[in-house]
Amino acid sequence: MPAYSQSLWQPPAIAPVDPQIAAGIRAVIDGKAKPPGSLGRIEDLALQLGMIRHPGEPRGDNAVLLIFAGDHGLVAEGVSQYPSAVTVAMVTTYLAGRATANAFAAANDIGVRVIDIGVAAELPVHPKLVDAKVRMGTANAAREPAMTAEHAADALTRGFRIAVGEIKAGADIIALGEMGIGNTASSALVVHRLAPAPWMIVSALAPGRMMPAWRASARRSRRRQHAATQLRRWMCLPNSADWKSQAWPERSSAQLRNDGR
Repeated sequence: MPAYSQSLWQPPAIAPVDPQIAAGIRAVIDGKAKPPGSLGRIEDLALQLGMIRHPGEPRGDNAVLLIFAGDHGLVAEGVSQYPSAVTVAMVTTYLAGRATANAFAAANDIGVRVIDIGVAAELPVHPKLVDAKVRMGTANAAREPAMTAEHAADALTRGFRIAVGEIKAGADIIALGEMGIGNTASSALVVHRLAPAPWMIVSALAPGRMMPAWRASARRSRRRQHAATQLRRWMCLPNSADWKSQAWPERSSAQLRNDGR
């Protein structure tokens, strides 16, 4: 890993669970009115949550959906069917409660908050909008680093603080979402670098105009190589929720409590 990621930002320390309590929690699960193991993976998750929350009781009554919004400079390469202006339109739709995510959240009594982590426009103040903007969108990763190491660390730090704030406000579950025109292209670059996966494969799987547009530009220059080698810098903000989800993809808010309180 590049040295800058170690010096500028460190993931929070998470206390390990005690494996000795697993048997007792498993016995409680098996004692429910059901055949042992009949719920499959759900029982494994129940065990994991029980170990995380021990000695307290697992709970999931209060949930919040955090939607991180940001623009991608990569859109200048023609990788999307839509212009970056649609990002602003979608943020407005979320705040008005008219998006599909809002409908699912409302059906499950989940609050929705939108985080401006890098929208390339000034957004009006709104009670459900969190202004955490690092910069006005990222740079074009096809031609230059999408962000500096400092920007990446700043984005990670802001995401962590937002999550801790929600936990302190009573959230038991934090659901993550992201929105930003060009996010599929930047996601493909993440997969290309982290899997690793051949670029021609991940670009072919992407919808819209990303594959022919980006493939053509990659053939004309060294842009693909440059963008891939800058992954640690731009993976956080261009896929603005990803700087949260890639930092803690399997961690519940209960685990973050160790660092937030």
